[in-house]
Amino acid sequence: MFVRNQLDLPPALNEAPLLIQIRDAIFRSRMLTLRGEDGKAEEERAFQLLREGLTATAHKDPQHPQLSVCHDQIVWGRSAVRIDLAGGWTDTPPYCLNEGGNVINMAIELNGQQPLQVYVRPCKELQIICRSIDLGAMEVINTYEELAQFNKIGSPFSIPKAAIALCGFLPQFSAEKYSSLEQQLQAFGSGIEITLLSAIPAGSGLGTSSILAATVLGALSDFCGLRWDKTAIGNRTLILEQLLTSGGGWQDQYGGILHGIKLLQTQSGFDQTPVVRWLPDHLFTHPEYQACHLLYYTGLTRTAKNILAEIVRGMFLNETHRL
Repeated sequence: MFVRNQLDLPPALNEAPLLIQIRDAIFRSRMLTLRGEDGKAEEERAFQLLREGLTATAHKDPQHPQLSVCHDQIVWGRSAVRIDLAGGWTDTPPYCLNEGGNVINMAIELNGQQPLQVYVRPCKELQIICRSIDLGAMEVINTYEELAQFNKIGSPFSIPKAAIALCGFLPQFSAEKYSSLEQQLQAFGSGIEITLLSAIPAGSGLGTSSILAATVLGALSDFCGLRWDKTAIGNRTLILEQLLTSGGGWQDQYGGILHGIKLLQTQSGFDQTPVVRWLPDHLFTHPEYQACHLLYYTGLTRTAKNILAEIVRGMFLNETHRL
């Protein structure tokens, strides 16, 4: 109507509740685009407001990491991946923020092994060392500025950088203030060496990136004495993905770190902590049914960020083919 009748847009709803502000910014972006103008700034403002709403809890709960292992010990974290059976996308903001989410998914192993693994150990050097076994990559981090460079999609170490930041190793997430990362690691008692191993390719549709992030957060929680349970880890994974600007919902991480087949349900609002109900698994686990199931990898991969942005934009605009 605004475009067809060449109407001016009303003033922005900057004092409205956050979800209404986000919807208003998306609407303005769409109107500008239909008029042949540049609506990217309004769209980015909408996604920035969404990120701020979802990450607010991390800023309100700063962390105080303390070395919780001996210098010759390693923390080893492992997780399954997940298959989505029903309810996909209902876990994704803004739908879940408005209506709550309802998802059924199942944790799966690969050849009887949990395919996502993380190793964290102290190192003598006052620095953070990231390694990837499957990618054959390594990066050394010496400053807060280097650690904060985690929002580059495709970087092999975006996930561990953001996870370490959320554990309190960036000033905005830390209960204590330090002049440098080196000073903080000195107070912590060691450097940090973190090694990743993924036997599932990223972009395969099995929730690999989200579950790897949850596995990293869980291992770091034990290493740093943060005592996060699986619910806290799942919620902080949602925050981590917002820090990466990749977006995403909550079903992937809970699908992998919680075993079996389960129904996950949340209420509306920014607190997206799911209620978990486990379901019978005999159709997948009993010998007479096992031969009926095949997991086949096509070799086609995709980056979730672009897909998510398109879906989220459509949800905010109430596009019927998205809803």
